[in-house]
Amino acid sequence: MTTGKTKSPDGRDQEDCCKVPAHPASGRTPREVCPHCGTPGRRVPELTLRSLLTPMAMRRRASGDAFFCAQPECPVVYYGAAGRFEQGDLTVKVHQKDPSPATPVCYCFGHSPESIAQDLRMGGADPAKTISAKVQAGLCACEARNPQGSCCLGNVTKVVQNARAKAPSSAEPLA
Repeated sequence: MTTGKTKSPDGRDQEDCCKVPAHPASGRTPREVCPHCGTPGRRVPELTLRSLLTPMAMRRRASGDAFFCAQPECPVVYYGAAGRFEQGDLTVKVHQKDPSPATPVCYCFGHSPESIAQDLRMGGADPAKTISAKVQAGLCACEARNPQGSCCLGNVTKVVQNARAKAPSSAEPLA
């Protein structure tokens, strides 16, 4: 008997796709600190590494856990038993590491800070709400496409807030 729930690529129920998985033994989300900057990171799913590391990086990769370092100034993206990987080892730009307005913030639906600001200036729908609706419909692939290995909504919400704060207080529509 099926539950009617959509499954993520790694077999978890889709509604769980955008959550960091708990460590099986402790039930807690494991965190390790980045060996370069000392910032605590979040464990990323195996699927994230397989999807986003370049073939050359995959060759030197070891088995074991990997963690994501979100610190903008740190060159390290992933670290842990799996190895140490920097921006050049990935097939996509990393939002947290690359401040370019064209760098994706939502990897599933192609939103960037630049496109979000434009949507808001034009009076379009709030991108965070649009993305949330698509996630609820089971249409995301965050674990495979987002370098942080989890949902982008927190990042998108910050970008929307920044775009609204930078917007001129004129008659321009901002959703």
